[in-house]
Amino acid sequence: MDRYEEVKRELKRLKAALPKVPSSTKLYDDIVISCQNVMLVIERGDQLEENTLIFYNNDLSYVELERKYTTRDGERKTLLANQEDVERIAKDQLKGIEEFFGTLRQLKAEILSQKRALHKSTYKEVLKAINTMDSAMKRIQEDMERMEKARTPAPPAPVLVSVTIEAKLDEERARIADNAKFMEAVRGRESDEKDAALGREIGSGANRD
Repeated sequence: MDRYEEVKRELKRLKAALPKVPSSTKLYDDIVISCQNVMLVIERGDQLEENTLIFYNNDLSYVELERKYTTRDGERKTLLANQEDVERIAKDQLKGIEEFFGTLRQLKAEILSQKRALHKSTYKEVLKAINTMDSAMKRIQEDMERMEKARTPAPPAPVLVSVTIEAKLDEERARIADNAKFMEAVRGRESDEKDAALGREIGSGANRD
């Protein structure tokens, strides 16, 4: 019995160690993809062999071989391999670059000069415009002040009173003052008479009692 269980466990371990076999559809797809990858690798190998065929069929070193290249405009040219030709062309290119930078420096100086001149002329124009505006504002202010003065009425002329009119006014004032004094005196006498009559009435009433 123990031997049976041991063999059973061993078979289970062997079964678990076996890889799972995919389905037939999955296996077919994997085979097709692998074949396509193999064909792609073969095609790339052929292209590489075609590009490097010149190195296999020539006894010259790598730096001495003439190689073709295509310019940006689509023109096919031979790449230079001679060191002297390369140095000569490089010197010509450097000289052209230096001349180009010299032209750029001249253009920069000219542009800066024009910029300064434009700044000065603009400053003068702005200053002239400000002065013109200031003069116009002053003229407008003066015109407004003149209009305000013209709109304000003139003060009345002083009235000259003759001496005769002043004398008549003084006489009239004196007459009014005399009349006021006379009326006060009359009111005073009337008040005294009323007080005396009231005193007599009071006295006669007391005698009757």
